[in-house]
Amino acid sequence: MENVPRLVRGPWLRAPSRELPGGHLIRHRADQKSGTPSWHSLPPPGGDQPGAREDALRLPDQELGDEEVHGRPAARVGRRPRAKEADLGPRPEEDCGPDSGDPHPAAQIALSLILLVGAGLLAKSLLRLTELDPGFDPHNLVLATVERAYTTGSDSEQRITFYREVLERVRNLPGVAQATLTERYPLGSPHNGFLSLRVQNAENFHPPQPISVTAIGPGYFHLMRIRLIKGREFSENDATNSRPVVVISESLARMLFGTRDPIGQQVSFGVPTEPWREVVGVVADVREDAIGREPFPEIFAPFAQYPGFFMTFVLRSAVSPENIAPAIRKAVRNIDKDQPVSQILTMEDLFSKSVAPRRFRMMLVGLFALLALVLALVGVYGVIAYSCAQRAHEFGVRLALGASRPEIMQLVIRQGLRLAATGVVVGLVGAFLLTRFLASFLYGVKPTDPLTFIAVSLTLIVVAVFACYVPAHRAAQVEPMVALRHE
Repeated sequence: MENVPRLVRGPWLRAPSRELPGGHLIRHRADQKSGTPSWHSLPPPGGDQPGAREDALRLPDQELGDEEVHGRPAARVGRRPRAKEADLGPRPEEDCGPDSGDPHPAAQIALSLILLVGAGLLAKSLLRLTELDPGFDPHNLVLATVERAYTTGSDSEQRITFYREVLERVRNLPGVAQATLTERYPLGSPHNGFLSLRVQNAENFHPPQPISVTAIGPGYFHLMRIRLIKGREFSENDATNSRPVVVISESLARMLFGTRDPIGQQVSFGVPTEPWREVVGVVADVREDAIGREPFPEIFAPFAQYPGFFMTFVLRSAVSPENIAPAIRKAVRNIDKDQPVSQILTMEDLFSKSVAPRRFRMMLVGLFALLALVLALVGVYGVIAYSCAQRAHEFGVRLALGASRPEIMQLVIRQGLRLAATGVVVGLVGAFLLTRFLASFLYGVKPTDPLTFIAVSLTLIVVAVFACYVPAHRAAQVEPMVALRHE
């Protein structure tokens, strides 16, 4: 008995055929509606021979059942129209699917990119601020503010005596390494400045901005670890009856004296009757108002020569504020039992509060960006999974015609990458137009920072590939015979 030849396999044959006895061929073709494969007879190469049609299959006039052809079961034949090449499904290099053009996942990816870029810019700005040198060391600093009433402390000598006695007791507290006084501390409440600043031998000088004046105690710069550029800082000898002196910031020294040596120069501020004060030192600029603001010119005067009503005790101590606060309050009550301590906090808390608005904006935008990213991930996964389910028959045909399983996975992943690329391009345009509105909230970062844009784009592409992997893996595991019977 003559063997029935096997199916001629080849990925690009227009229609695989099977030869039957008598020279007739049956050709595979797919139903245009359902895609179900069928076999139809063709005349032999030499044309119709007398009596040949009686031995061959008659198509499309009859449908073969389970009858045998020369002792072997014949292929079941349905009444199907002639199949075209496109009926076998698109070729592997053609990425098409029922929902490959669905704009919803691309729009979700675009929205995710815009939000992620905004969150990335804010995060990078916050990182720049935390890495910024504020001009002092904020670690292990405890601040205790005492507000002396105007009625009880109207006499300047009484105020000086009160604060000196409390300072001596605070310095002797357990765990306190250093302690001093200041009228205003960095990152605290704003301080009023003077526009009436006079410089000796420069009567026509007018400051372009208010100049802040802060009263401090001896050893303040050393305790705060503010760099002394030139001259000296204050000591206990700078008392009420001694020669009036000041220390100025580096930016003020450039403003007033340019390249000249500021040590020994005479300045005066406030009312015209204020005495001339000698500049004895220059210190580095300190970011007094906020971390994100540039330092402004400042004058420091000895507390004994320029006493204020509200003073803050600055302690460098490893003891937590909760443990040292009762001892500070007790030291103040021992001098004046009616005098309360307004507040006790740490410089690290102030530093954290200074960047809190920026941190809140970053977290808020980042939360929405994360939510949009999850929606984009689910959207891409849903579209690709649905497309794979609709194309199960096509994948079966591809596998039957010789396509490998990795090629099926690549086909599905390329469809997801096309969605991701569309969303990324639209999102980049939107982010470029919208991030300019974040310029006032950024520090040290441009709204069009290229590294942030590139990093976010690559992240979204990786997320899209991850979302496509599971549907692609399932599509590659389709059994050809099961898929071919799939309606």
